[in-house]
Amino acid sequence: MKLCAFFYNFRACATFIALTPIFIILAVPIIFLPPSWRYASRWYYGVGHYCSRIFLRAAGISFHLEGKEKLDALTTTPAVIVINHQSCLDAFIVEMLLGCQPRIAFSNDYSRAPLLGTILRRMHVIVGRSSVRSSNAALDKAIDLAKTHGNHVVIFPEGTRHADGHVHKFYRGFTVLAEQLNRPVVPIFCHGMHKIMPKGSSCMKQRKEPVFIRVGDQFVFDPATQTREEFLEKVHNWFILEAGRVNQNQ
Repeated sequence: MKLCAFFYNFRACATFIALTPIFIILAVPIIFLPPSWRYASRWYYGVGHYCSRIFLRAAGISFHLEGKEKLDALTTTPAVIVINHQSCLDAFIVEMLLGCQPRIAFSNDYSRAPLLGTILRRMHVIVGRSSVRSSNAALDKAIDLAKTHGNHVVIFPEGTRHADGHVHKFYRGFTVLAEQLNRPVVPIFCHGMHKIMPKGSSCMKQRKEPVFIRVGDQFVFDPATQTREEFLEKVHNWFILEAGRVNQNQ
C-alpha cells in the first residue's frame, strides 16, 4: 500500500510540474486583461478544468458523483455554490465540477506568493481573516463582481479545512451573498478528501474507495419568511445529514 501511495504521489507531482507551464502559457495571460474580459473568460476556466481533471486522475483519485444533472442546470442560472472543506485539493474538485463556467471564488491570503498570489488577486477574492472588517470587505467585493459580471460565487462556509471528516460550524457569508445577489444556494457535499490529503499533510495517502460528492437541491433564501440565521441552519443541517448518511454506510 505504501509503494502504491508513493507511485501516485510521484505521478501526481510529475503531472503537476508538467501542467504548470501549460497553464501559464494558455491561461495566465488572461489575468492581465480588463475585468470585463477576464472574469467572463471561459477559456481561462476551461484550461483550469482540464488541468485539474488530468491532475486528479494522475493522483489516482476516483469519484462517485450524485446530482450531476443539478450541475448542468447551473449553466443558465448563476448561483452561490457552497462546499464543505476537507483538503487543499478541494480547489481541484471545484475546477473539475464547474468546468468552464465563470466563477468568483474566495481564497485565503496567499497573495504574497510570486505567481500564485498574482493569479489569486486577479481572479479570486482574497479573504483577510485578521478582522471582521476585512472579511466583510471581501464579501462586498464578491457581491460587486458577481452583480457586474453575472458569475457564480463559490465559498467554503467552514472557513478552513478540517481533517476529521465532520461538518463544522458555518459562517454567515453565504447567506449575505444569497440575499444581496438574490440567487439560490447550491450545496455540494464532499467526503473522503480528508483521508487522501488532510490538513497539514504534504503527501497524499492512497484510498481504495472513491471520493463521494453529492450536489443537493437548491436552497432559496426569502428574507420575508426567515432570518439569515434560520437559513444558515437549514443549509448546515443538509450537510450534517449528508455526512451522517455517508458515515453510516461506511
